[in-house]
Amino acid sequence: MKKTKISPAEHKWESLKNWQDNWDIEAADFGKMYNASLQNNTTRRLWKGDNFFPKEMMLKFIQMSPNFVRNMFRDLFNEEKDIENRIGRFQFCCDNLLTEYKSKYPLTIENNHFHTENHIISMYLGFQYPEQYTIFEYLFFKQTMVNIGSTKIPTAFEIERFFKVMRTLNTFLQKDVEI
Repeated sequence: MKKTKISPAEHKWESLKNWQDNWDIEAADFGKMYNASLQNNTTRRLWKGDNFFPKEMMLKFIQMSPNFVRNMFRDLFNEEKDIENRIGRFQFCCDNLLTEYKSKYPLTIENNHFHTENHIISMYLGFQYPEQYTIFEYLFFKQTMVNIGSTKIPTAFEIERFFKVMRTLNTFLQKDVEI
């Protein structure tokens, strides 16, 4: 039997579809819905890895304060507001929830909510609005900017610039039928 070669990004497409099929900001059980939205049959590397578990921390935050977290996501997904401010508020709220979590569970070893990097937040945005956003991967972004001849190489925190560049590149790619 001939094996079909699996695309290295196939898990991202499955995860996107799963998010689209399950995400419901108004779900009665917000934690159950969030958990169901982040599932994949082959890998969980987008939200879990060595010393990287933002999904688990968000589930702990949801357990502590589901409506607060629901409102964090409402704000993050509000396209009428500035993207950098939305991300900043989301991260600030995660910081506060982590502080609250650590005060409730003083013996916890948890010292990170994993939302200070742009990867997981860009994943939420990309899954919610796939036509507008994509998953932020700094090294790929930096190399892309080098390849197109940018004289100003981006820093790891220039998420708004990343989204603008990716939308521009996507527009060019959509117009080029050969690609």
